[in-house]
Amino acid sequence: MSSHVTHEIRNVLHRLELMSELLSKKDFSTFSEKEIREDVRSDLEKLQQLFAGLSTDQ
Repeated sequence: MSSHVTHEIRNVLHRLELMSELLSKKDFSTFSEKEIREDVRSDLEKLQQLFAGLSTDQ
């Protein structure tokens, strides 16, 4: 189970990296700034849940 969770954590971190690049470049050709920021917020929440799951061995 923890291997699956760590894989999910890597995926979320990669998404956050991509979104940070879009924001820093101000590249809103595919997604609006609002959409990117909402996705970042959502991904950060998911990341917290994933880490919480790891620490409680769920």
